[in-house]
Amino acid sequence: MVYITKIKSDTDKVQYLNFFSTIEKLWNLPAEEFNEWRRNNDLPILYRKLKRELPKFQEWLDNYQLTYEEHFLKAPHTGDLFAGIGEYEFVEYSIEDVKKHIITKSFENDKHISFRKKFDEIKIISKRTFIPYLHWAKRNIGQDLSEKLQYNQWEGDESRRPSSAILFHSFKVRKLGQIKLSNIPICGRNLDFTDLDHLEFSGNFRFSGETNINFSSCRGWNIQSSGIGVTIRYCDLGQFKCSNSSIWFNFYKCRIWEPSFIDTDITGMSFDKCELLYPSFKRCDIVPYNFHYIPAPKEFRFFGEKENYRIFRHAFQSIGQMSEAKKYFYLEKKYERKDTFVGIVGHDIYSNILKKLIDIKKNLFEKKFVLLLKHIWEKIIGHHVYAKTILICKYIISLFDNLLWGYGEKPFRIIRSSMVIILFYAALYYFFGPVETIGSKINAVYFSIVTFTTLGYGDIQPVTNLTKILCGSEAFIGACLIGLLIAGYSNRLKY
Repeated sequence: MVYITKIKSDTDKVQYLNFFSTIEKLWNLPAEEFNEWRRNNDLPILYRKLKRELPKFQEWLDNYQLTYEEHFLKAPHTGDLFAGIGEYEFVEYSIEDVKKHIITKSFENDKHISFRKKFDEIKIISKRTFIPYLHWAKRNIGQDLSEKLQYNQWEGDESRRPSSAILFHSFKVRKLGQIKLSNIPICGRNLDFTDLDHLEFSGNFRFSGETNINFSSCRGWNIQSSGIGVTIRYCDLGQFKCSNSSIWFNFYKCRIWEPSFIDTDITGMSFDKCELLYPSFKRCDIVPYNFHYIPAPKEFRFFGEKENYRIFRHAFQSIGQMSEAKKYFYLEKKYERKDTFVGIVGHDIYSNILKKLIDIKKNLFEKKFVLLLKHIWEKIIGHHVYAKTILICKYIISLFDNLLWGYGEKPFRIIRSSMVIILFYAALYYFFGPVETIGSKINAVYFSIVTFTTLGYGDIQPVTNLTKILCGSEAFIGACLIGLLIAGYSNRLKY
């Protein structure tokens, strides 16, 4: 066991006699001793800082009868007290007289607990039901405080001297990075609210699927020839590198820029509401049904999302995953259209449109809808008419392309469009002729189908100028759509 002087004040927290050797000794501690060291040293400092910086933090603790000694210090992962939606259970239980703690949605239905019950007798000592702080604050204060717990400043040069990750513009979290790890078990360690920047993983290294990292700085990770599985929430990951490894990563509400994956088996990866910029995949084997991407709900980032979808498309295309490549090609074109629309109206107007459209959904038939359309048109046709006209045309074409056949990736939409056109022309024939179709629904639909498919039996013929124009236009549209239908299904093989 490593004995390090207990930190008694905030000013003592960065005093290291031997910086890197201290970090290495901490990593070499067994998981329980590692967590005990944090409970005795930096977690008390973190607790005091959170009480000062987070609005109504003490009120939240009191509301659910959560205490500093029994809950904050004993949480297996400190971040689990803050992240999550809905009610959670903080349970203290015992297995063979050994006390343990868990934070879970339901103790009785927890997979890990259910598995252990098959072999050991589990006794519940105490249970607290609570709502994680961020969700509670959003409901009771009306603020999304997740960005307040994200890192906003870094100090130091990782190549020359110790660097620091900073919360709340002044608080340096516990430094555990800037070293190389090999053959060190990570499972069971509380790595939340720590500075894990520039860690290097190599050799026979294994994370566990149960490993969570929350509210930590993980910039500059370098993973080589390793097997890693971990859930990372509310963390910063910049210039993340992974090569010759097998990985399973779940990212939630993280800021990730320029991650690079080379010669890597990606058995599972999800980016859930993450800000992702310029990922790179080279010679990676990706399991498609375990790969998910949900963009962060940020406004006006359509160009960035378009680029992400393009990169995903190329990644799946390179390994022959045709259906996934098609899926991301469609999403790429969808966000390209949205980006074009923002370019037409401008960011400010687009933001106002979104807000007003929300009001329109509440009452679609109010006069405000007409006024909104007039306002949008006046704003669009104001300055730079030529440039905006080009963008408008591009947007209309893209929108039509999407509605008609999903940019070639959803040819079934052509059948739907064809049915609408056939019924539309059938209604015209029902009222305007030829003579055989007037007043006859069966004949009107029959004649419309024959004309649309350019079959032309000749049993019913247009005579008037109007019916000739109608028949000619429907035949032209039918020929085009049938050609697109064939092209759409052929398009499935283009990858």
